[in-house]
Amino acid sequence: MTTRLNFTKAALMAIPRPKVGRTYVYDVKTAALTLCVTSAGGRMFYRYGRINGRPTRMKLGDFPAMSVEQARRLAGNAAAAIGDGKDPRNERRAIRAEATLNGAFAAYLELHLKPHTRGWPGALQMYENHLAGPLGPRRLSDIATSDVSALHIRIGRENGRYLANRILELVRATINHAIRNGWEGGGNPAANVSKFKELSRDRFLGPDELRRFLESLEAEPVGIWRDFFTTMLLTGARRKNVAAMSWDDISLDRGLWKIGADQSKSGEPMLVVLVPPAVRLLQRRALEANGSPFVFPAKTSTGYIVEPRTAWTRLLNRAEISDFRMHDVRRTVGSLAAAAGYSLPIIGKLLGHRSLSSTAIYARLDVSAAREAMTTIAASMFLLPPPEPNYRDASFSD
Repeated sequence: MTTRLNFTKAALMAIPRPKVGRTYVYDVKTAALTLCVTSAGGRMFYRYGRINGRPTRMKLGDFPAMSVEQARRLAGNAAAAIGDGKDPRNERRAIRAEATLNGAFAAYLELHLKPHTRGWPGALQMYENHLAGPLGPRRLSDIATSDVSALHIRIGRENGRYLANRILELVRATINHAIRNGWEGGGNPAANVSKFKELSRDRFLGPDELRRFLESLEAEPVGIWRDFFTTMLLTGARRKNVAAMSWDDISLDRGLWKIGADQSKSGEPMLVVLVPPAVRLLQRRALEANGSPFVFPAKTSTGYIVEPRTAWTRLLNRAEISDFRMHDVRRTVGSLAAAAGYSLPIIGKLLGHRSLSSTAIYARLDVSAAREAMTTIAASMFLLPPPEPNYRDASFSD
C-alpha cells in the first residue's frame, strides 16, 4: 500500500523506522518525491520516476540536512530536465566526481550561474582572483571552517570588507550547490563564518580630488581604459553596464543608450542620455570597432572587458586618491547633480535609481531633464561651455 502525506519536517520526523527493511512515503504536493526510512534510522529523499522510459530511484539528499523545500525544488528540477530529454543523474555524477572546490565551482557556473544570473562574469572573475588559487585545488571534504574564516579575514584586511563578504557568499553558494546535487562529503564549511559588518558608503570626489582625478585621466594614454572611465563619468552608469555596452543599444543621432531589462539592476529597461562629449567619444570608438559588437571589446569569455582593476589602480595612484571605488563614480555624478540644484527625482532618473516612494514620479519624467542635468555636470567636470544639443528625446521604437 502506498502511503502519501504532506511533507513537513515534523511529519517526516514522526514516521517510525521499520523493524526491518525500508519504508517509503510519498509527498502529496510534489510528484515522485519520496522519503525512505531505514531500519537503522536513516532518512533520505529520493525522486522515484521514469528516466529514459525506465523506473529509476534517484537520491536527492539526507533528511533533515536537506529541507523539504530543497527536496521539492530538486525533484522539480529533475522532472524539468527529464522533460527536456536530459538525464539529471549525469549532472550529479559530475559533481561527485569533481569534489574539489574548483570542480564544484565549474559545475555551479555552468548549471546555475550562467543559466540564471546576469552577473556570472563578475562571479567568475572574483573566483579566479581570490579562490581558485588558495582553496580551489582542495577537496571539499578537506576544507575546514577555519580555512574559510582565515581567507575571509585576509581578504577583508587586504581588499575590504565588502569584497570579503561577497567571496564568502560565493564559497557558500558553490558548496551548497554541490550538496544539493549529490556531494555527500559533509556540511558546508562556510556556513558558520560570520560576515563583516558593512557600512553604507557615501564616498564621492570633492572638488580638489575631482580635479586631480581628471588630470590623471587626461594623462592616461588614449585607448580603451581612458575611454571606459571617461564614459563612466559622462553617463553615471554602473561599471558592468558600461563594460557591456554594445553598438546595437546605442543611437548616436539621438544621443541615447538603451540598457535592456536583462542588464538593468532594477530588472526594467532604462534609457541613458549621451551628452555631446560622450557622443564624440563613441563616434571615435565606432571608427575603431573592427567589427566588434561591443564598445569596449576584449579577449574574454564575454567578449568585453571584465576587470579594469589594474588600470583603475594606476589612475588613482597617479591622482593620489585613496579609498575610491569605481562605483563611487556614480556617487560623484549624483553629488555634482545635487550641488547644481537638481531635484532627487531628476537625479534618480539620471542614475537609473528605483525606489518604492519615487517610482511613480520617475515614470512621469522623460529623459530631457536628465539630459539637461548630465550636460551641466559634464560642463562642470571638463570645464566645457554648456552645449545646446537638439536631440529628440524618445525611445528607440519611435
